[in-house]
Amino acid sequence: MIKGVKLKKLKVIKDNRGYVMEILRSDDSIFKKFGQVYLSTCNPGIIKGRHYHKKTNGLFCDGKR
Repeated sequence: MIKGVKLKKLKVIKDNRGYVMEILRSDDSIFKKFGQVYLSTCNPGIIKGRHYHKKTNGLFCDGKR
């Protein structure tokens, strides 16, 4: 475990239509304030450039089921 990293177990709710998974809620202990939520994809053969933040607080989701 990396110091300062907190894990949240994600709950998948499934039925015959598909599934839903809450990633972050405002009542979660790890929630600070809203900033940005995004999904990014790359087409085959494309490389996106890196960028730098002087200060950041990241929350990541692993979508494996």
